[in-house]
Amino acid sequence: MIFILVFFLLVAGAELIVSYRQRKEFSYIQHEFPKKSSELIKFKHNYLLMYDWFLIERKGISIATYFNTCPYKHMAIYGYDLIGELLKKELDEAGIPVEYVIAENDVENRTDIRIYTYLDNLPPVDLVVVTTNELYKVKEKIYKSDPKCAVVMLKDIVSMLLWDN
Repeated sequence: MIFILVFFLLVAGAELIVSYRQRKEFSYIQHEFPKKSSELIKFKHNYLLMYDWFLIERKGISIATYFNTCPYKHMAIYGYDLIGELLKKELDEAGIPVEYVIAENDVENRTDIRIYTYLDNLPPVDLVVVTTNELYKVKEKIYKSDPKCAVVMLKDIVSMLLWDN
């Protein structure tokens, strides 16, 4: 009888220790996973966008061709990470002016372009090209500043150029 009681206490104690460790690990996963998950989603979005951009460049099509045919004359770029910088360079090479860049975080300005945050009073433009994967958040922020401004995702432009040509 004592043997069964000791065995039961050992098993119950071991289960409590395992349960405590699992809760601690689960708490860590709950805290860290959203950060890692959003980083993975951003990386995947950027990778797929760059892949499609590469495919249209191989076809001899430039993103600037879209902007040469659209009626918008004053534009801004939302998101000034690697993709935003590449878009800015391509538009500059094609002679298409970009009025300013909207960045969520402080970014190093390697060119002479004006950089704003979405909290600033943004000068009016006809079009904002979004290089991130957060269209709904961006639209809300931009429309507060300029409700007449068109907002388009770079991903959509690249997809259109890829599949229409």
